[in-house]
Amino acid sequence: MPDATPTERLVLQRIRNRMIETLEMLASFEEQRAYEKQVAIVNVPYELINSWEDCMDGPSPSHFIDPVFTNEERSAITAFHSEWDLAASALPDKNAPLSVVQAAPYWNRLRDASAKALVTFQKRGRLSEEVAIAE
Repeated sequence: MPDATPTERLVLQRIRNRMIETLEMLASFEEQRAYEKQVAIVNVPYELINSWEDCMDGPSPSHFIDPVFTNEERSAITAFHSEWDLAASALPDKNAPLSVVQAAPYWNRLRDASAKALVTFQKRGRLSEEVAIAE
């Protein structure tokens, strides 16, 4: 029976894909509103902030290496993470409604930073979740 444990590279590919999904949602106020309608139990701003945090252990993780993450993608992560950090700090402690958060300047800056980082990641798109890419 083959070993079902994924390699470190495959785990990084999956993390990279989750990062792209989070960037896509953060980059689109329309998608955020649609998500809020689909999953009414979730506070979308907090969910998105936490989704990014789930993927990261700092502004530029040293284990995000080639070939899973290119130099350009790592730079995009670092640039985005600084805006994410500001937005995470500015987000009210109470469950602020999405409409209020979307009107805030920090959330607009986060949306713009997400869109910019997303452009970089879309050059290669999502990677396989089942097969590790070669060097």
